[in-house]
This record gives sequence, structure tokens and C-alpha cells, in this order.
Amino acid sequence: MGLPPLPFQNRAEGVIIKPVLTIRAKDKDRRVILKIKTTDFVERVRTKKREYKEESRKKSIQPMNEMYDEFLTFINENRVCSVVSKFGPIIKQNQEENIENKLNERINQVTLLLFEDALIDLYKDDELKEKFENLPIYQQEIIKEKIKGVEALNVVKDYVEKIKSMISLTSDTILNDNNNNNNNNNKDLLDDSDDNILDSILT
Repeated sequence: MGLPPLPFQNRAEGVIIKPVLTIRAKDKDRRVILKIKTTDFVERVRTKKREYKEESRKKSIQPMNEMYDEFLTFINENRVCSVVSKFGPIIKQNQEENIENKLNERINQVTLLLFEDALIDLYKDDELKEKFENLPIYQQEIIKEKIKGVEALNVVKDYVEKIKSMISLTSDTILNDNNNNNNNNNKDLLDDSDDNILDSILT
């Protein structure tokens, strides 16, 4: 199309595959559609298992710890990006909207949406759903509160700091480009004046 190349990689999120013949999911009235995501956009990331204190290794608590680790795989930056694409940017162009209380309000909103989105996906996995619901209610609540109030919040805050750094870097680049352009313009003016002086001497 004659457009200049983008200054960054514009990767596709993935591909959607729809069978030519309609195939229904087993025991469900839904059409089978395959969605293959690239690793950069995967919304479930398995990290290294956390180390638990000795008292947390008791048999009564171990299933809760294992479920916590499974839930944690659904909390990551890719999912934050997915939530933000529906919610809207956390960092606004209008600086008045970025004052601390308004920014924190949006961070909390995105954190809640991130948690809810992760919980929905967790419940789509029948095995994980069963494991989670088999836990005592109080353990389910502990997991939910810690995932939402600590893990999800930290991931969103890290995302916000990353965006701030990118905005700052972009602003510095634009400022440097403007300074370079001004210097070049000033140089052109000086060159023109030198030419005029030379012309007057020669004439």
C-alpha cells in the first residue's frame, strides 16, 4: 500500500479455525471453533511454583495452595491488556484524569475486571472448577481475596508503570526530534545568511 514500515512489531494475536462442516461440542449445543493464540498473547502463564512455609504444607492446606497456584496462572499482563482493550486506557491523555485518586480508581476497576475475567476462564476448565469448589468455603474466599487484592493488583500496577515508562520514553524521543529539527532550521538560516553576505561581497 506504499505505507512506511511500523517502528514496532505488529504481531497477530492468533488465528481462528472454523471447520467446513458444522461440528457440535459433546453434550453442548455449541459449534466447535478452534482459536490458536501466539505465545505473546496467551492469557494463562504457568510460572515457577512458589515455596511455602512449613506450616503451609499441612495436608489440610496443601490443596488450597495448589489451587492458588493454578488460579495464579490466569493472572498476567496479557490478560490485563485484554481487559484494557475493553475497558479503555488506564493512563489518559488528559493529565487532569491522571491525578492520583482518579488513576487509583481506574487501577482498582481494572483489577476487579482482571480478577473476574480470570475466574470466568478458570471455571471453564471443568477439572479446576471441581477442585476449587471442593475446597472449604473459607479457603475459596482466602484464595479469591488474595488473588484479587494482592496478585491481580500488583500485575495491574506493574502494567501501569510500564505504560508510564513507555510514554516518558516516547515524549523524550519527540522532544529530541523537535530539538534536532530546530537546530537544523537554525543551521539553514545561518547558511542562508552566510550566502547573502557572500553575495553582497561579490557584488
